[in-house]
Order: sequence, then C-alpha cells, then structure tokens
Amino acid sequence: MRLHSSGRKQNPARLFSVTSQQQSRTLRCTHQRSFMRKWRMKFPEFDEKIGTYKAGPDENCPDVKNPIAGFAAMIEHLDNQVGELLDVLREEDIEDNTLVLFCSDNGAHREGGHSPEFWNSTGTLKGIKRDLYEGGIRSPLLARWVGTVAAGSTSDHISAFWDVLPTMAELTGQPCPPQSTGVSMLPTLVGNNGGQKEHEYLYW
Repeated sequence: MRLHSSGRKQNPARLFSVTSQQQSRTLRCTHQRSFMRKWRMKFPEFDEKIGTYKAGPDENCPDVKNPIAGFAAMIEHLDNQVGELLDVLREEDIEDNTLVLFCSDNGAHREGGHSPEFWNSTGTLKGIKRDLYEGGIRSPLLARWVGTVAAGSTSDHISAFWDVLPTMAELTGQPCPPQSTGVSMLPTLVGNNGGQKEHEYLYW
C-alpha cells in the first residue's frame, strides 16, 4: 500500500490489474499496419481503440495483510499476465515475428515488507537492491522469439539496459545513436556467440 500525492491510499494490486486489462487489447491493435500508420511518430490516444478500464483486483485475489503472501500473489498475477500476453502473440500469429524480453531492473529489495531471505531471492549472491554487489545489480534476462531464439538455451554474456537500444537498432536495420555506449546482444540472442561484442567494463 502507498499514498498518492493527494493523501489517498493506493493499492498496487489494483493498479497492476489495470495494466493486465490493457496489455492484451493494446497488443491486438498496435501490431496492425493500419493502426501503426495512423499513429506513427505520434502519441497514441488509445481510448477509441482500446476502451476504458476500471481498476480492481481479480475476484480470487483478496487484500492480504501478510506482505509475504501479498508478494506471492503478485508473482502469480504477473505469471498469469505473461501467459496472457504470449497467448495473444500466438492467437494473432505474430509470435515468430516478436521478440519478448523479460527482466528486472535490480536485485531483490526489502520495500513493502518483502523478505529476500524468505524467498532466497539472490541465491548465493551477496547484497540486495542499492548495493553494488552482484546481488544488487545482477538480474536474469529471459528472451523468447519463436524460431529464432533457441528454446532452453543459456548464455553467460553480460548485458545492461543500455544494450537494448543498439540491439533493437541492429534488429530493425536502423543506425544506433553515436552517443550510445551500449552493445548489441543480438548475436547472443540468435546463437552467434562468436560474433558477440563484450563490454570492457560496466559502471553506474
């Protein structure tokens, strides 16, 4: 639970539910060429295409006082959301033309009563969020691209978030801004490990 600037309480589960309602309908619309032509280089106003949404938790997700139980419920809800998203890609027949990346922006945290120790969130790594140890800055990246990224494959290549831009630029055949210090991870994604450029160092 957190407070809005107005002083009202906000339930993260309710906010999360709105995102869940939007994602599938948005995806069904935005991959269509007619939709993209209309909004290219503009900020999309989704109301007439996507509809309106009412925030509210799922019926089977009641409010809980135990933060550990709440965390477990959020993970289950997120898992369901990802499944719904992948289902839409399959139904729209675009899963072999869509790269899905799933990751976290930092290591485990303690906010909201979360317990990294209870969940063994960092495994054998030292530190948590805001630490410069691996437990604070290292997180997994999952990639799914049917027919391109080999199912079950793994890599020890180290990337950072600023690598996403050059990766997408290479993937779409566009020039990467010269000021970018990122490294495209496309070679790793397609299994060309020998062609993968590495960072000399990473910094924060």
